[in-house]
Amino acid sequence: WNWDSAFVAMGFAGFDAPRAWQEIECLLRGQWADGLIPQIVFHAPSDDYFPGPEVWQTGTRVPATSGITQPPVLATAARAVLAADPAAGEARMAAVYPKLLANHRWWAAARDPEGCGLVSILHPWESGMDNSPAWDAALARVPTETETLVRRRDTGHVDPAMRPRQRSSSSRVR
Repeated sequence: WNWDSAFVAMGFAGFDAPRAWQEIECLLRGQWADGLIPQIVFHAPSDDYFPGPEVWQTGTRVPATSGITQPPVLATAARAVLAADPAAGEARMAAVYPKLLANHRWWAAARDPEGCGLVSILHPWESGMDNSPAWDAALARVPTETETLVRRRDTGHVDPAMRPRQRSSSSRVR
């Protein structure tokens, strides 16, 4: 996951900079040609993860990815990793910098096309506030043509009462 990888890299920076760079580079393998860094990069197939690549319908990308993103914190993570070990990280930063720049340019072009300085998001998961009730009213107005039942793996190890309920449209992916 996009944010997860950035924050994990920042955590590793304090004691294992090469592993931190590996986290960043692994996420960037899923970057699209237009600069988007997707929310999810699927590095291995999984029959029981939902929503998997088939739901996102992002084509034949290798590796497969979701079709949404998350706010660009990866450049901040790369800067933190570089600061933790400047000499060893200089070449790795030089390699990832063009990709980070492409991502920021993507945000400006795709999510702030009028140049107002305020980017937009298209899906609640892009906000980092997954499944927040703050989205209920807006999502209730989104027309759906098909509904896909959500297979909730997380309720196998987390109390189902602590996760989104399986009821009407809140249990479906739009």
